[in-house]
Amino acid sequence: MSAEGRRGAHGPSDAHGPSDARDARAPQGVEELRAAVDQVDRELQRLVARRRELSNRIQALRLGRGGERYDATREEQVVASYVAALGPEGADLAGAVLRVCRGQAGPGPDSDSG
Repeated sequence: MSAEGRRGAHGPSDAHGPSDARDARAPQGVEELRAAVDQVDRELQRLVARRRELSNRIQALRLGRGGERYDATREEQVVASYVAALGPEGADLAGAVLRVCRGQAGPGPDSDSG
């Protein structure tokens, strides 16, 4: 089945997985749902900060071994994984995550650390 078929009309099928409907604790009102979204956002922020730490460590190792800061093949793999998981819009999210996780110096604004 194609990614488009799995996503359906409203995005990835796992965005609102079957467990959401069965979760008796799931919030019901708009404010409760917004609070849940805020919690997810905080978790995403924590995860991206952790990813940045790991990317910085990868950069340090690569540079310490005489390698380059930027790895185009790795960046392509990261973007492809986001697209596979989230559809075409995943490329934009991957780009944003990669930009946040890049080190202070590099070959230019399009460099990736991992």
